[in-house]
Amino acid sequence: QHKEALSECLWVERGPLHALVTSSGDKTLRVHARSGKTLSDWVCCAVLQGHTEQLCGCAAALDDDGILTIASVSLDKTARVWTSLLPFAELLQQRVKAGQAMSGWTVTLLEGAKVSPHGGDTRVVFCPTDEALLAVTTEKAVQVWERWDGDNKDKIPDAKAPKWEKSVELGGFEGYVNSV
Repeated sequence: QHKEALSECLWVERGPLHALVTSSGDKTLRVHARSGKTLSDWVCCAVLQGHTEQLCGCAAALDDDGILTIASVSLDKTARVWTSLLPFAELLQQRVKAGQAMSGWTVTLLEGAKVSPHGGDTRVVFCPTDEALLAVTTEKAVQVWERWDGDNKDKIPDAKAPKWEKSVELGGFEGYVNSV
């Protein structure tokens, strides 16, 4: 359970598999999976920690191989990208125990993505047709980031995190960018 209010709740699905991704003021992201046939049968299968301030929002995408990637933005003025090392079906079988350290994920800090505390509803979003493209609002600009998998294409468990590079910054806005 989150200990603070939710800032985002996203539905992720692939065929019969369903998950909810939540971000919160408690500085964490959580992935929740349906564990039974009734509407109340949900369990937490991942808790992602690393931000030092409350989260403002998140975005989630599944690639063609069924790998879940989550982007998060926080009042600590950072954006991070979390990539599961497990395929979606296996990830949803995981169960988090109290005090358990985060495992099975890589995390990448988007260097130079200075997230503004002045934001609106959507501060981070994956491209709907290409999960390797990500847009992040940063004060008076929108940055577009691109994932480079390199040698990580096979998604082996000990692989390094995918590399994310800023490909363009769209600026020229007079006021703060509140949403993408």
